[in-house]
Amino acid sequence: KKPATAWLRYLQHFRSRGSQLKQGEMMKAAAAEWKTMSDEQKRPFVEQYEAEKARYDEAFKEYADSGQLSAWKRDPEKPTRPHTGYMHFLAEFRVRSSESGEGMPRLAKRAGEAWKGMSAAEKAPYEQKAVPEMEKYKEAMKAYKESGKENAWKAKVGLSKNQPAKARDDAGKGEKP
Repeated sequence: KKPATAWLRYLQHFRSRGSQLKQGEMMKAAAAEWKTMSDEQKRPFVEQYEAEKARYDEAFKEYADSGQLSAWKRDPEKPTRPHTGYMHFLAEFRVRSSESGEGMPRLAKRAGEAWKGMSAAEKAPYEQKAVPEMEKYKEAMKAYKESGKENAWKAKVGLSKNQPAKARDDAGKGEKP
């Protein structure tokens, strides 16, 4: 976790003085006071931040150099999952609705509602598009695993069989700790 900035440290100090102001008023008062402070008055907060930031940077560099940071990234050799029937529908829905000028969140919501309202027969063409793609993906994944690339990636990023299954399964999905 990144260290608190000099301003946040000062804000904690300001709050600890027991001010009875409401949150918004307290922030305004603290900001006004911070702006009028000299560099000499700010120095204790800045020095604390810089010392903690140096420790953080060193720890992060160690973490990144260990290869574990890469574990949160996706293996570039791993095949990508194919689109589902819904994703094919969504792509077509976006093209049909592109003239409406709606933003993507609103458009996705309408598409979701439309998909839920469709019968199985109406969904079938989209789901049929997904079937061959899924078969191709399964073949590519089988080849990927058999080639040893999966194990090579796990070894590179420091994932081993000793780690919990959830950590191994989640690795490479693009999420960060």
